[in-house]
Amino acid sequence: MDTAALIDQYAAGPEAVHQALAGITDDEVDRRPSGGGWTARQVVHHLADSETNSYIRLRRMLVDDGAELQAYDEAAWAAEPRLGYDGPIEPPLAVLEAVRAASTTLLRRLDDADFTRAGVHPEHGSYSVQTWLEIYAEHALDHANQIRRARRGEP
Repeated sequence: MDTAALIDQYAAGPEAVHQALAGITDDEVDRRPSGGGWTARQVVHHLADSETNSYIRLRRMLVDDGAELQAYDEAAWAAEPRLGYDGPIEPPLAVLEAVRAASTTLLRRLDDADFTRAGVHPEHGSYSVQTWLEIYAEHALDHANQIRRARRGEP
């Protein structure tokens, strides 16, 4: 997929999440999938945390050549009661939308050389803006599907 199409796919992520949540009931938002996966509520909170981490990674790669990018333990964040993964989904949805809109605007301004800029990720090694885009263009869409499965109690 070309870069422009990836940016369009990335920009469509929040809408895919909204569609996956359409008409969700109180029972469905907290339904634990078989096998013990995340509930729809936890997925939404994860998306906000992931989006804010990715926002910083993107900007660091564009400003700091060879930037050291931080990883985070997603499962530990989801399990940490102080982070409120049991809270309302509206605030993290707003974070996802706002941060993704800001990054989409930035991505549309970049030239081809910018997509070759890279940082170093502790889990992935060298990690370019293009790699970042490929990962995050899929990320919200994958989690929208996870929400649909969680609503049905499927892994």
